[in-house]
Amino acid sequence: MQKGQKTLDEISRQPFIFDAVWNDRDDIASVFSGILKEYAPDEIIITGCGTSYYLSQAATPVLAHFLRMPVKAVPSSELFLFTNTYLHGQRVLLIAVSRSGQTTETVKAVRVLKEQPNVFALAISCCADSDLCYVADRYIISREAKEQSVVMTGSFSSMLYILMLAAFSAAKENDLLKEASRLASEAERLLPDMNDLAQTIMSSRSLSHFVYLGSGPNYGLSQEAMLKVKEMAIVTSEGYHAMEFRHGPKSIVNPNMLISMFMSDDAIEYEANLLEEIKGLGGVTLAICDGAGERVRPAADYVMDIACGMSQWVRLPIYIIQAQLLAFYLATSVKGIDPDSPPNLSQVVRL
Repeated sequence: MQKGQKTLDEISRQPFIFDAVWNDRDDIASVFSGILKEYAPDEIIITGCGTSYYLSQAATPVLAHFLRMPVKAVPSSELFLFTNTYLHGQRVLLIAVSRSGQTTETVKAVRVLKEQPNVFALAISCCADSDLCYVADRYIISREAKEQSVVMTGSFSSMLYILMLAAFSAAKENDLLKEASRLASEAERLLPDMNDLAQTIMSSRSLSHFVYLGSGPNYGLSQEAMLKVKEMAIVTSEGYHAMEFRHGPKSIVNPNMLISMFMSDDAIEYEANLLEEIKGLGGVTLAICDGAGERVRPAADYVMDIACGMSQWVRLPIYIIQAQLLAFYLATSVKGIDPDSPPNLSQVVRL
């Protein structure tokens, strides 16, 4: 088998996984809206480890924006070790995310918080037959996202999609739900172009440092993209809130650094200005956007315009595919590393 074949197959089958999630939308909406109605939480905590924690960061602004209540992402270990620091609400909905449902810290976080009388736990996983789903009060499963590779790809995007659909349904955002119905078809359309761009960048540039930037709903993506580079290719990578890059990190911009921006709607003018500044400092720039107008194209050396006409709240699972492919080709074509089984990592972390 070719190096990374499992990982590439799992990246490439995301349209199929998205379609499965969309087909489960009524069940997702029923479970989530039922919890909101019956339990009436006044605060939501989303927790996980590694990629699942970054998924929590990506989902937090979506839930906060559409449910209009306090939502925060907390690593599972922090949650069970420093419970009183984070548990403030009178009625807390704990959303625990784990691909396997067996991550020790996440299962323990649920068990510790469930000792409190004011916590209701919802598990988001790819495996119903798991410790996490057993200890949670309810669970929602991404049923087609089980993976053989160590690194999470389709499991990340599909579990994020689940939480997006949950938020849109609870908020009765029918226009966004209509947009979200196109995720599978748009991802299938875009995969060849994203694949080609990733190979082009990795074959035409000598890159040794990778930075991902994202504002608002895209910040969690910047963290997950950063982790994919570290996991797959064992290369230095960083992720920041977009505008924070000016406050110190831009000092290390150089011609061997790829700085990729997940472009938003609300901050696009500021983000384009920043990309232009970075390009002027000698960095290699990539804009991942939906609609590359006259302001974006001159600021970037490379552009992935998904051209879906989707809201900034909907396109997150498509955006991350480009970062997954960049990390994949960096690992296989440049570093000669097998991302199916990177050094020092395992599919499930047990303490």
